[in-house]
Amino acid sequence: SSILPYSASLIHHGYNGTPSAIGTEPLTSFTLWETKDNDVAEQYLMCRIGSTKIAAGGGNNIITAEHTILGQRALNVANFTPAQQLIEPFMGWQAALLFLGSSTPDCNVLSFEFTLNNGVEQVEGICGVDYPQGNISGARKVEGQWTRQFVDHTYYNYMQNGTEFAFVIQTYGQPVVKSGSSLTLVANGINAVPYRYGCKYTFPRCVVKKGGASIANKAKLVETVAFEAMENFGTGTDLQIDLINLTTQYQ
Repeated sequence: SSILPYSASLIHHGYNGTPSAIGTEPLTSFTLWETKDNDVAEQYLMCRIGSTKIAAGGGNNIITAEHTILGQRALNVANFTPAQQLIEPFMGWQAALLFLGSSTPDCNVLSFEFTLNNGVEQVEGICGVDYPQGNISGARKVEGQWTRQFVDHTYYNYMQNGTEFAFVIQTYGQPVVKSGSSLTLVANGINAVPYRYGCKYTFPRCVVKKGGASIANKAKLVETVAFEAMENFGTGTDLQIDLINLTTQYQ
């Protein structure tokens, strides 16, 4: 985590998923608390994120994050009062998909989704207790798709020729700082004024698994571009995530 140079209030968190040392678990475990406003709360120990799915179903839909979590065991604990931040959700129209290095978004994109799967599985063992030893991550896979008005054969040709490409998805939220120089969302992304909550996903090396559109009726042609991300040998990662918010540090 680091303080952004253009504002003392905003914090940048960067995650690149680079391989860890041999014998070291790359995913940090955490404890999850859940209260249902009745007799007791639930506590889940040694949790790890199995998969995360980010999706935008259209310009007027909120951008959603869906997580699968695998824990070691559950306990009942005393109820607690959660600390909540009232932050507006990110909307689909606040997102942009563009080629890496470009400042021009592809405005023909209608929706997008991608999934990061960590391949987490339980570590079993006969150890005199009624819960597993823990869990570990496996081979990571990043894939997804977006729908797009079929205006050209760019991604169809990528699929046919096996062409690799890189792209970025930028998402934004409500303003948090309203002072600074005149920057634009298109040219400066999450650095724009008014400074906003934001999250940028960079896919440095991808291939198209499906592209093109089928003629089925008189409706407009919409293609589904399905992709798979691969490790970029220069950066050592298949997905770079840059999160901008007011949180000082994550464990």
